[in-house]
Amino acid sequence: MPGKPRNRRVEPTPTMMKLVEICEREVDRRVGRDATFEQRQAARAMFAVELLCKAEEEDQTEGTEVTHARQRAEPKGRPE
Repeated sequence: MPGKPRNRRVEPTPTMMKLVEICEREVDRRVGRDATFEQRQAARAMFAVELLCKAEEEDQTEGTEVTHARQRAEPKGRPE
């Protein structure tokens, strides 16, 4: 989109910085330090997907009840 920065700025927390460090070690293990930017980005994305899938699996095995927000039947405001 024109006019919008591609990457948003995030104020890192200590936990976030630790996760970035862990992610980078995993990316190095998977594709190596000499990989291209695109290869490293793809490895980061795949690792994030795998991480989220594992977290979801853990949630489900712990028996955590998942509740979903109800959607309004009608949109708020006047019709256009």
